[in-house]
Amino acid sequence: MSWAVNEGTRKINVIRNWPDPKAPGPLTSNKVPSVVTYNIHKLHEVLDWGFGAIRGHDRQHESEPFEWFKLLLQPESLDEHKAADVLEITKLRALLDKYDKTAEEVTADYLKCIWGYTKKQLRRQLGSKFMVEYCARVIFTIPAIWEPGTHSKVRKLALRAGLPEKIHFVQEPEAAAMEVLKGWTQLKVGDIITVCDAGGGTCVRCNFHSKKPHNTNLFPRISKRTRFSSCRHA
Repeated sequence: MSWAVNEGTRKINVIRNWPDPKAPGPLTSNKVPSVVTYNIHKLHEVLDWGFGAIRGHDRQHESEPFEWFKLLLQPESLDEHKAADVLEITKLRALLDKYDKTAEEVTADYLKCIWGYTKKQLRRQLGSKFMVEYCARVIFTIPAIWEPGTHSKVRKLALRAGLPEKIHFVQEPEAAAMEVLKGWTQLKVGDIITVCDAGGGTCVRCNFHSKKPHNTNLFPRISKRTRFSSCRHA
């Protein structure tokens, strides 16, 4: 998670302090795990998320951790033959059945948790009325293979979780290309950039081409996207 104010230096601030019940203070990390646990006696109640959900603190009342749920937001893109061999996906599906939940429900609950924590960090930096004084806009980086219908689904889940209405999407490979090529002066019109996005659960290859010299803001895709596949099979 990161944030910036669209004025002045537009400095990007990365949130690095995350709650951890097993540590004396916040845990320092550039990322926080996409993990949620529930109260097994009140399944609508999230008990923990992020590092706390991984470490666990009340196993008598806490469900097993729900992980990898993003992969099931567009299940038709999974290679089922390979997915069946991935323990994490098999475990997630079993948990969803056990607790009568969907990947969409878990995603909305996780977004609500991480957005609630993000707002606390922003209040410390920008003041308690930042949502009034600033026009908040949220940008999601998403898998390149996600279809428009999945974009719409995630938008609805984000709104359900309480995020601002102004939501935009940037494909993960495109965001990576823009960051890597930032300030690179050798880029020419027509140059082709190939990005292999080997993430925590998927591996996707995309090709982009440059429309303007020395400009990394526009990288229209020119090749067919690969299907979702587990990184351990890539």
